[in-house]
Amino acid sequence: MEGPLPSGKSRGSVVTLRPAASRRRAPAKGSPPAKVVQIITRLNIGGTSRLVCALNERLSGSFGTGLVHGCVAPGEASMAALLGPAGSATYVPEMSRKISLRSDIRAFWKILRLLRDVRPQIVHTHTAKAGALGRVAARLAGVPLIVHTYHGHIFEGYFGRLGTSLCLLAERLLARITTRLVAISPAQATELSSIYKLAAPEKFSIVPNGFELRSLRHRRDALRRKWGFRDSDFVIAWVGRMEPIKNVELLAAVVRLSARLPQARFLIAGDGPRRKALESLITNCSNAVLTGWVRDVAEIWAAADVALLTSNNEGTPTVLIEAMAAAVPFVSTNVGGVCDMGAPPQTLTPGGSVQCRNGILTPCDAEAMMEAIVRLALNPSLAAKMGNAGREYALRNYSVEGFISSMEALYRNLLGEDVPEQIAA
Repeated sequence: MEGPLPSGKSRGSVVTLRPAASRRRAPAKGSPPAKVVQIITRLNIGGTSRLVCALNERLSGSFGTGLVHGCVAPGEASMAALLGPAGSATYVPEMSRKISLRSDIRAFWKILRLLRDVRPQIVHTHTAKAGALGRVAARLAGVPLIVHTYHGHIFEGYFGRLGTSLCLLAERLLARITTRLVAISPAQATELSSIYKLAAPEKFSIVPNGFELRSLRHRRDALRRKWGFRDSDFVIAWVGRMEPIKNVELLAAVVRLSARLPQARFLIAGDGPRRKALESLITNCSNAVLTGWVRDVAEIWAAADVALLTSNNEGTPTVLIEAMAAAVPFVSTNVGGVCDMGAPPQTLTPGGSVQCRNGILTPCDAEAMMEAIVRLALNPSLAAKMGNAGREYALRNYSVEGFISSMEALYRNLLGEDVPEQIAA
């Protein structure tokens, strides 16, 4: 099933959506608003949960909105508190990240029955498990428009060769019953269409993530004291789920190399199955503070001088968006869609890193990352310029208003309503 492309766009190119202007063909007078159901595997801590909750809440004035979510895994914190009063939500406890044939079948039938009862015009799935169960259920329920967003992907760093091949086969089959696939950056769209060959480029739209960013500034001095840092310390912050894909081994290697920068201090926020491994690897390092989960991540960025990301694979990491919004430059592995977060101009350095206007992208190498950190620590004016450029870049490209407006434009385009040509680039 394939929806119409924005007017003026030829097939064979990825479609990028920007916020829609006010001109559009309204639904017939007196007709009820179209129903949109979001489906996500679980509302665990992370940017994807925040995005889906924002869609469910903020689009409730334009559509009949609903959200279906499963249960978080043991040891994970939930973001279900983000569910606002506007959009309805349905909890399916059998749906979880863990693969379980019995539970997955029960979750599938619950979702199918719900979609048959609600009869939405659009089902929009997020994350792998929800994407599989939700899209098949939507097809069987006769939902006319099926959308799936790849907030990241599971084709690298998660499974072995056989498991990855099976995931790719499943996603290619699912893509055939999907009206529109959404990537969150141009690099990710190219990767999914050209490298992993999930679908032709014209089936993808690009809608960048967007968050509430303007409030991400707190009092720096008070929060540095809270974590035990002095004014002279250079604080490197790492935030995330401690899972294999986040490469805590690389993080530990950077911490161990930091002896060459005496003022370096690490503020590490998050938790997960790899936390004990990280603690073991940095046992003898006295310059690292592990906080566990932090309710207000803005406090971390307020205390930080640089954001560090060590992942093996990413889509558009929320931590870098929030760090930029707090005027904190970043040092990140140059993986997945992260390259699209570097504000131009981008300059290749002799060591293989890429210096951007708002941060430094490096190979997955501790020496390269430490070299970038030292460069910023010894050049405060450069770090300040990068921080200011990053804040401007984040507010311009990753606002929640832009994200919601772009997604609404995508929905209305698929529903056949007139959408201004200028939203398609």
